[in-house]
Amino acid sequence: MNIYLDNNIVIDIEDGNYILEELLSKIGISQSKIFYSSVHITEADEMTAQDKAQKIEKRCRTISNLTSNNYIHLDAKTHAIHKQIVRPEEILKRHKYWTNNSTSGAFQKTELGTVSQEQRVAFRESLGLDPKEINNYTVKEVIEQFEINKDKFGNMSLPELIETATRIKLGRSATTLTKIVATFELLDMIGFWKDIYTTKSDFARAQDSQHCVSASVCDYFISNDKRTRNKSRLVYDIFKINTKVVDSNGFE
Repeated sequence: MNIYLDNNIVIDIEDGNYILEELLSKIGISQSKIFYSSVHITEADEMTAQDKAQKIEKRCRTISNLTSNNYIHLDAKTHAIHKQIVRPEEILKRHKYWTNNSTSGAFQKTELGTVSQEQRVAFRESLGLDPKEINNYTVKEVIEQFEINKDKFGNMSLPELIETATRIKLGRSATTLTKIVATFELLDMIGFWKDIYTTKSDFARAQDSQHCVSASVCDYFISNDKRTRNKSRLVYDIFKINTKVVDSNGFE
């Protein structure tokens, strides 16, 4: 089994809250290969502690020990997804280089533009959607809401809407990466397990969506972030991706 751990799981294991073998046993997995992505490294580099360098070094060791350096690479140009063997320290070096020398990168390449909170509220009101209510919807019911409101989206289905929007924005056919990033953004706009607004929430949502992208080539995506789990589960259903999404107790 190929397993992708959300960053919150990596942190909990590092802090001693879980032992990987026990966590996998709860889920019913005996043999597994654990993967990480550049997003784990990006989030590690965002730590602000005084001993940041030591903490990042520790995080790289944790990731290396958990994954045996099994790495999921998202190509910034082609958006192809590759499984590789790369040490976290090497990914950190690349991240530092890109941060210091480039205005491009995976997040910028796939960014579909930010939408203000006022616009999000107006969009939800135009569809007659209440975030508290929609959070109780099943995946099927969320998709049905788009079908009910198709006239507001050029009579397109949800997958067609995502494909068209990303093609117009990026000037090319949508990839797995762009479709998932766009769907996370759209789900947040309609209020489905929407993120709590902060000055960093747009970027954090992009990171969550890229964890979802990386996990899409694995058998399991394990996360203790309920918002990420629910959005990922819906995304995988829409795009017929077989990745199973569970929390650290194995619950969906």
